[in-house]
Amino acid sequence: MWDIKDTNENRHIKNIGVSLNTILENLFAADKAEIKIRLRCVILKGINGNSEHIKEINEISKKIRNLQGIDLIPYHPYGESKYKRLGITDTFDSPKYIPSDSLIKALKKQLYTKSF
Repeated sequence: MWDIKDTNENRHIKNIGVSLNTILENLFAADKAEIKIRLRCVILKGINGNSEHIKEINEISKKIRNLQGIDLIPYHPYGESKYKRLGITDTFDSPKYIPSDSLIKALKKQLYTKSF
């Protein structure tokens, strides 16, 4: 399983703390090593829950020979208590980021699919 949290480089650095390029370099290295890959994409309403993000996920997925599937995972704020225990205060733990079922369904329709 491979997480792609965002496909916008600036947001990725701001919200994740590392460059998307590092994530993609490792992803393509794993693919080259013939490791089976399943992309996991957490969707946050108002952040990456849009067609542009899915378009980029599609472009990435087309380059992966060993792709086993793509999962769009609706964001949930259930990690809030864990973040508090770790002393992390700048999080996305808010119900406003929870995407609707209809948004997830619409985004799934835009996904590139091939025989898995």
